[in-house]
Amino acid sequence: MTVAEGKAAARSYFEQLLNSGDMAVADAIFTPGVRFQYPLCDLKGLQAVKNYIAAVQEALPDIVFTVADLFGEDDHVAARWALTATQTGPLARIRSPPPVNAGVRLLRKEAHGRGCLYWKSSHHP
Repeated sequence: MTVAEGKAAARSYFEQLLNSGDMAVADAIFTPGVRFQYPLCDLKGLQAVKNYIAAVQEALPDIVFTVADLFGEDDHVAARWALTATQTGPLARIRSPPPVNAGVRLLRKEAHGRGCLYWKSSHHP
Protein backbone atom coordinates (compact mmCIF):
# COMPACT_ATOMS: atom_id res chain seq x y z
CA MET A 1 0.00 0.00 0.00
CA THR A 2 1.29 3.43 -0.92
CA VAL A 3 1.33 6.35 1.49
CA ALA A 4 -1.52 7.93 -0.52
CA GLU A 5 -3.59 4.73 -0.18
CA GLY A 6 -2.83 4.61 3.55
CA LYS A 7 -3.98 8.20 3.96
CA ALA A 8 -7.16 7.43 2.00
CA ALA A 9 -7.85 4.45 4.29
CA ALA A 10 -7.29 6.63 7.37
CA ARG A 11 -9.66 9.28 6.03
CA SER A 12 -12.26 6.55 5.32
CA TYR A 13 -11.87 5.35 8.90
CA PHE A 14 -12.83 8.77 10.26
CA GLU A 15 -15.35 9.94 7.69
CA GLN A 16 -17.14 6.76 6.64
CA LEU A 17 -16.72 4.43 9.61
CA LEU A 18 -16.70 6.74 12.64
CA ASN A 19 -18.80 9.64 11.34
CA SER A 20 -21.27 7.69 9.16
CA GLY A 21 -21.25 4.34 10.95
CA ASP A 22 -20.60 2.29 7.80
CA MET A 23 -19.26 -0.93 9.35
CA ALA A 24 -18.46 -2.36 5.89
CA VAL A 25 -15.57 0.10 5.82
CA ALA A 26 -14.00 -1.76 8.76
CA ASP A 27 -13.93 -4.96 6.69
CA ALA A 28 -12.18 -3.12 3.87
CA ILE A 29 -9.50 -1.28 5.85
CA PHE A 30 -8.67 -3.62 8.77
CA THR A 31 -7.16 -7.09 8.95
CA PRO A 32 -9.21 -9.73 10.84
CA GLY A 33 -6.60 -9.63 13.64
CA VAL A 34 -6.55 -5.84 14.00
CA ARG A 35 -5.53 -4.48 17.43
CA PHE A 36 -6.50 -1.11 18.88
CA GLN A 37 -4.67 0.16 21.95
CA TYR A 38 -6.79 2.77 23.70
CA PRO A 39 -6.26 4.43 27.08
CA LEU A 40 -9.38 2.66 28.43
CA CYS A 41 -8.95 -0.73 26.78
CA ASP A 42 -7.13 -2.88 24.24
CA LEU A 43 -9.21 -4.37 21.44
CA LYS A 44 -8.18 -7.51 19.57
CA GLY A 45 -9.94 -8.64 16.43
CA LEU A 46 -12.20 -7.04 13.87
CA GLN A 47 -15.45 -7.85 15.66
CA ALA A 48 -14.18 -6.35 18.94
CA VAL A 49 -13.32 -3.13 17.10
CA LYS A 50 -16.73 -3.02 15.40
CA ASN A 51 -18.49 -3.62 18.74
CA TYR A 52 -16.51 -0.82 20.39
CA ILE A 53 -17.25 1.62 17.56
CA ALA A 54 -20.96 0.73 17.77
CA ALA A 55 -20.90 1.35 21.55
CA VAL A 56 -19.18 4.72 21.04
CA GLN A 57 -21.77 5.73 18.45
CA GLU A 58 -24.60 4.71 20.77
CA ALA A 59 -23.17 6.63 23.74
CA LEU A 60 -22.17 9.65 21.63
CA PRO A 61 -24.83 9.78 18.88
CA ASP A 62 -23.79 13.16 17.50
CA ILE A 63 -20.05 12.44 17.41
CA VAL A 64 -18.18 14.12 14.57
CA PHE A 65 -14.50 13.62 13.79
CA THR A 66 -12.68 16.28 11.78
CA VAL A 67 -9.32 15.33 10.30
CA ALA A 68 -6.89 18.25 10.52
CA ASP A 69 -3.76 16.58 9.11
CA LEU A 70 -2.62 13.24 7.71
CA PHE A 71 1.06 12.30 7.63
CA GLY A 72 2.57 9.20 6.11
CA GLU A 73 5.86 7.43 5.57
CA ASP A 74 6.57 3.84 4.56
CA ASP A 75 3.87 1.66 6.17
CA HIS A 76 2.70 4.21 8.76
CA VAL A 77 0.06 6.93 8.70
CA ALA A 78 -0.54 9.43 11.48
CA ALA A 79 -3.61 11.62 11.80
CA ARG A 80 -4.27 14.71 13.87
CA TRP A 81 -7.97 15.11 14.46
CA ALA A 82 -10.57 16.70 16.67
CA LEU A 83 -13.95 15.50 17.77
CA THR A 84 -17.12 17.00 19.08
CA ALA A 85 -19.76 14.94 20.83
CA THR A 86 -22.50 14.91 23.43
CA GLN A 87 -22.53 11.87 25.68
CA THR A 88 -26.09 10.59 26.18
CA GLY A 89 -25.34 7.06 27.38
CA PRO A 90 -22.71 5.03 29.24
CA LEU A 91 -19.41 4.09 27.62
CA ALA A 92 -16.92 1.90 29.47
CA ARG A 93 -15.59 3.89 32.42
CA ILE A 94 -16.59 7.27 30.96
CA ARG A 95 -19.40 8.60 33.13
CA SER A 96 -19.33 12.29 32.26
CA PRO A 97 -19.35 14.04 28.89
CA PRO A 98 -16.00 13.97 27.07
CA PRO A 99 -14.18 17.19 26.27
CA VAL A 100 -15.80 19.10 23.44
CA ASN A 101 -12.51 18.98 21.53
CA ALA A 102 -9.80 16.40 21.94
CA GLY A 103 -6.58 16.54 19.97
CA VAL A 104 -5.51 13.01 19.15
CA ARG A 105 -3.05 11.18 16.99
CA LEU A 106 -3.56 7.76 15.48
CA LEU A 107 -0.67 5.70 14.15
CA ARG A 108 -1.47 3.02 11.63
CA LYS A 109 0.81 0.14 10.66
CA GLU A 110 -0.04 -1.62 7.43
CA ALA A 111 -0.18 -5.37 6.85
CA HIS A 112 -1.04 -6.65 3.40
CA GLY A 113 -2.69 -3.36 2.48
CA ARG A 114 -4.91 -3.11 5.58
CA GLY A 115 -4.50 -1.72 9.08
CA CYS A 116 -3.35 -4.14 11.72
CA LEU A 117 -2.33 -2.05 14.75
CA TYR A 118 -3.52 1.33 16.03
CA TRP A 119 -2.42 3.46 18.97
CA LYS A 120 -4.39 6.40 20.30
CA SER A 121 -2.98 9.16 22.45
CA SER A 122 -5.32 11.87 23.68
CA HIS A 123 -4.68 15.38 24.86
CA HIS A 124 -7.63 17.04 26.57
CA PRO A 125 -7.57 20.84 26.34
